[in-house]
Amino acid sequence: VNRVEGLALGMGYRVRPGGRVDLSARASFGLSDHRPKLSVRAALERGLVTWAFTAARQVRDIGDEAVISPLVNSLSAQEGGADFGDYVLRDRAALEVTRRFVTGGDIVLSAGVQRAGTMAVVAVPARGTYRANPALAAPAQAVASVALDRRAGDFATGREWRLSAGVEAGTGNGASYLRGRVAGQALVPLGPSAVLLHGWAGVGSAHLQAWRGFTLGGRGSLLGEPFRAWGGRRAALAGLEWRWPVPFPAIPLG
Repeated sequence: VNRVEGLALGMGYRVRPGGRVDLSARASFGLSDHRPKLSVRAALERGLVTWAFTAARQVRDIGDEAVISPLVNSLSAQEGGADFGDYVLRDRAALEVTRRFVTGGDIVLSAGVQRAGTMAVVAVPARGTYRANPALAAPAQAVASVALDRRAGDFATGREWRLSAGVEAGTGNGASYLRGRVAGQALVPLGPSAVLLHGWAGVGSAHLQAWRGFTLGGRGSLLGEPFRAWGGRRAALAGLEWRWPVPFPAIPLG
């Protein structure tokens, strides 16, 4: 459930003939916006490299990282009018090449075309009122990107770290843009506790499409601020957590 589709019902199917070929399709339909959505994907795995073609029309949140699970957001949106997302209807077709690392992580090269359409608020919650969905329509452009994700952990010491970085370039309809983002986190044990350092930074060029901007505020980012009250072509966020284990009664489930 979200405020731009209402209750969205969907299903998917996936088959792997021969083990190396992966074919999948997914369809959904919003009972309030009355628009069908469809995505198809065909992939071929050759060792650590996967070639894939994707074509899709999907509702997409503009955030770089999920701030809430779909199930919890559905309950929050339907029952209380609090929908933690800002949406566009994205049409996309792309060819992707993924190279996995044995030590953990991967690098993804992608090239294709995409466009974004504005979605209006069409649903009504059981209680409360939905906020407006921003107008974020953007014309079709050719887009290429490279994304790197590396992660590792040491079970003996409890140390963990993760680093991701990406660069995206788009051109078409008389405008071009460049977008870059880097994010990372490190978990370091400190006696019975642990320290977690995490953060990200992003920058975009002057003609960056609005729906590819960076967002800050509220759940999942800057707590204490209104949800996504801040944003633009440049943003950064850093956080430091000191974690202590807290005893809690265990419930045996067999």
